[in-house]
Amino acid sequence: MTDTTKSSKVRRRRRFDDQFKRDAVALLRSSGASATEVGAEIGVGPSLLSRWAREFEETDEADRDATNAELRRENLELRKEVAFLNVSRHRKCTPKRHRKRTL
Repeated sequence: MTDTTKSSKVRRRRRFDDQFKRDAVALLRSSGASATEVGAEIGVGPSLLSRWAREFEETDEADRDATNAELRRENLELRKEVAFLNVSRHRKCTPKRHRKRTL
């Protein structure tokens, strides 16, 4: 008769902090090696390492989108300010008789 019960050794799920994940993904991106090679080097499966790379890529993309939106807003505000300053400068430098009438 064979014993079909599981072995007494319980395998616990490992948890990795964000810094370890970021470092692993940075190593993957900078080394030019495959996920299998990098994963074997740091003791992580290649599919897990690839998943971290995708997750951080999405996070980085969202951060870039937010930064771009903020920069567009700031650019618009600065353009308005420049236009206002140009009008003010034009009024100071142009004699009244040469100014265009605005409503």
